[in-house]
Amino acid sequence: MTPAPLAHALALLPNIVETAVLAAPRWTESRNEAAARLELCLYEEGTGKVTPIAVILPDCPFADRRLMTNAPVWIAALLTLLAEVWRRLEAQGQPCPLAIALPESLIDIDAAKGAWPVIRDTSGLVEGRWGEGFDTTTGKPGVERLDPMTGAFEPIATVLRACPFDDKRLLISAPEHIAALVALVRDALRRLRALEPPPAPAPPRGRKGPADHAQLAGILCGQRIFQVFLAERHGVESADETRAANRVRSLCRVTSRAELNTNPAAAGAWRRLHDEFQLWRQGR
Repeated sequence: MTPAPLAHALALLPNIVETAVLAAPRWTESRNEAAARLELCLYEEGTGKVTPIAVILPDCPFADRRLMTNAPVWIAALLTLLAEVWRRLEAQGQPCPLAIALPESLIDIDAAKGAWPVIRDTSGLVEGRWGEGFDTTTGKPGVERLDPMTGAFEPIATVLRACPFDDKRLLISAPEHIAALVALVRDALRRLRALEPPPAPAPPRGRKGPADHAQLAGILCGQRIFQVFLAERHGVESADETRAANRVRSLCRVTSRAELNTNPAAAGAWRRLHDEFQLWRQGR
């Protein structure tokens, strides 16, 4: 799925917010054994009731199917992330590119942060856009996927009569809306990182003695940019200094940061983590 240009993404944002608020907060897959088909269902949190709204066709690519099933939750997560990052930018005197009130309570912020890497990576695997079609074999409306190789539309789902209008609208527009939000979140994170102080330089090596990995790890764990890196790349649920330090010890397989200076295996693991951080910071 090609990232949406920022201007297009911003133009879509009011419609994305409206659709996300009106549609059901969660969908799920359910195997209908009697009909021998995979159904996309509305899921009611309180009762656990599921209501089929579409049939996912066997030829639906895995990435498209995953995006389809998770669309409401992923859009809620992206809107929550965008609202949080825009709030931080405004707190630092940076104007937001669009004067729109973003909903901030669609999903827990920690859950949204945890979902970000999966959303970002999965959305990149979805090729082509979706559109509304018509299944001539069943006489029902459907969702079609534009094959970027052939230019032809291929059916990937059949929409059932029980599907509410707003959920149908979200279903058809899910790839475009998610691509737009991913582009906006990426841009907002880039702007936020640009305001962060540069990371501490690595201690000099060579004649002045061995590198003090423990000291550098301690410095970086206290820096916001390193905490964000650990949250995005290594699943830290909530980026703060304590959790960052815990994750560094876990990744380097040590119980104390001091072991980074005495354990060759731990030192190597730290150097690899530090190199990964430097590449991430340069490329994002």
